[in-house]
Amino acid sequence: MASVMGFCPLCQRTVHMGEQDDRVCPVCSTPLMVTELSEQRVERLGRNEDRFRVANEAVERAAQVEARPQEKIDYVCECGAATCSALVQLSTEEYEAVRHHAARFIQLPGHDIPEVERIVHEGDGYIVVEKIGAGRKVAEALDPRSSD
Repeated sequence: MASVMGFCPLCQRTVHMGEQDDRVCPVCSTPLMVTELSEQRVERLGRNEDRFRVANEAVERAAQVEARPQEKIDYVCECGAATCSALVQLSTEEYEAVRHHAARFIQLPGHDIPEVERIVHEGDGYIVVEKIGAGRKVAEALDPRSSD
């Protein structure tokens, strides 16, 4: 079953579209690019998120050498938008808590896609989402720490 999604080209926000929803971004009122979210798209979103997770693993390795556990550092938003370049600030302790779960990712608030993930934690300027369905399988299969 496909879900209807909208994407704002201005603020790069993905929006779940109900039957009664307007076709404009709820933040900036820009017309949305509307698409259906197929299982293949869900898997592609999972692969996009994994690329950001891999980049953040490199940030984390460097931070463990240079940063104190409570010090906030910049991580890349791990949302499904391939063009997102937003930064999310977390301490290495906060990041490690997320990474203990293969299906969890850090994102800016509003970057989540309810059809493929659920919010499991709201932090100071970030959210933690957990993938569900086909996206969860992709996240777990691609987790760089699963072989640790």
